[in-house]
Amino acid sequence: MRQIDLAGNTVRETNADRVMEQLTAMGMTDPLGDFNHDAIRVGGELTGSAAALSGYTIAIGDVQRIFPAGTQGSTGPVDIVGNIVIIMDTNLQVVGYWNAFDYDCSGTTGTTCPGGLSINRPAARGEVCTTGVTTPLGCPPVLLSSPANDWLHNNSIQYLPSDGDLLLSIRNQDWVVKLDYNSGVQSGGLGTGNVLWILGLDGNFTLGNGNGEPYPWFSAQHDAGFATPPGANPEQIFTVFDNGVSRHQEYGGNSRGQVWNINQSSMIATLSTNANLGAYSFSLGSAEMLTNGNFMFMAGNIQAANSQIETQNTEVLPAGTEVYQFQALGPVSYRGARLTDFYNTPSNGSSGPE
Repeated sequence: MRQIDLAGNTVRETNADRVMEQLTAMGMTDPLGDFNHDAIRVGGELTGSAAALSGYTIAIGDVQRIFPAGTQGSTGPVDIVGNIVIIMDTNLQVVGYWNAFDYDCSGTTGTTCPGGLSINRPAARGEVCTTGVTTPLGCPPVLLSSPANDWLHNNSIQYLPSDGDLLLSIRNQDWVVKLDYNSGVQSGGLGTGNVLWILGLDGNFTLGNGNGEPYPWFSAQHDAGFATPPGANPEQIFTVFDNGVSRHQEYGGNSRGQVWNINQSSMIATLSTNANLGAYSFSLGSAEMLTNGNFMFMAGNIQAANSQIETQNTEVLPAGTEVYQFQALGPVSYRGARLTDFYNTPSNGSSGPE
């Protein structure tokens, strides 16, 4: 992991080996495979006791553990790939972490379990990692055993300044979860680390409006997070790129750009924008609220008719009507953002002059 300035000079860096040494000293025994998908810098917008977090880095990585036969339906011992959230200070030194394996509550009843995730709820589509197979799935570089069950596949993280908690997108569960972080480094760690709620199919929210869709919930999603203007409490406007893999397998159809109204008091999730993006992207993608009130969604991995990979960016009105689109043949794109310019960028992007 490396921070560079605009001239390409390295400002500071660390790597998984150095971070693993620190995690081991904190008592973690599961091996850290790598950093992946997302790392964010907590900015200077924080006030009060949380202001001490300014400049801290929060990153996603993967961990593995061998579980006994019967876990996730296995006939023998099975390697399961989980995820870790690592909190680092301004010198990229570890101050806390959240290991999903430590929050397994599979002994409780029900689809979801309070305070954690169930190790016995397998990946939604049976996703696995296999040694020697190069795929865009973001699997660890080395497996304890092959194939390994890719249980969670976290792919984005967001710090919520209104309450200091963390929002985590879990692709292989088709869920977005809120973690009790509570600006936790102030008390020597990661708050309780408990899962406060789960958004998605079979989660904790009641569907307020599915817009008549047979499968309104997102699946295999990317870039999930609140876009509510700073200062709003609690966060409410939620944007997500719905790759739609589960829905595509069952009903067909394209990926969608979604905007949800999330009421965290009544636990009701209302789908307000559900834009058909005109293409299906199995993986990758972005979602963003623009300063003009529109939304931009990027489909990052489309198989075009000429067998080249295509990236497609679409700006839509709140009603879902397309107003602008551009495409690129050849490269895939994990994430994109609309900027006014390279040096003065508002936190939620801007459509700016075309």
